Order: sequence, then C-alpha cells, then structure tokens
Amino acid sequence: MASKGSWESDMQFNLNNNVTIRLTERGRILVEKHDLLLEPDEDGYVTAQLWVVMQYFGEYCQMGSNLPFETEIELINGD
Repeated sequence: MASKGSWESDMQFNLNNNVTIRLTERGRILVEKHDLLLEPDEDGYVTAQLWVVMQYFGEYCQMGSNLPFETEIELINGD
C-alpha cells in the first residue's frame, strides 16, 4: 500500500467504517490460531470494520511488541 501522505485537515471516521490492514506473520498466526473471521488475500491484506480490528488485535498492540499488522492502514470512508 503506497503512502498517501499526511492529513491536511481534520476528518471524522466512524469505528464502523472499514480499514485495510496488512497482516504480519504474527497476525496471520493469530487469525489461524483463534479462527478469526478474517480472510487475508495472498499478500496478507484484510479489509474489516475498525472496531473488529481493534477487538481482534487490540491486546497485541503495545509499544515495542511484535505487532499483528503493519502500522500503516488505509481508512475507507463510508460516505
């Protein structure tokens, strides 16, 4: 996923809107181990509602930890 740069203005984003993330190896293992309802494509990308990503992976997102997904995410506006 190519970087889109920084935000130029404030925006609102609903937790029910979709995001696209790219799973790391740890993320792929967690999806399989916990039988999560996510289906990554061949490159490891997953699209899901933001609250679902937070529910599944929130406890694994800590400073200095081996994250389950890359830190750059794509926000998909629900308008």
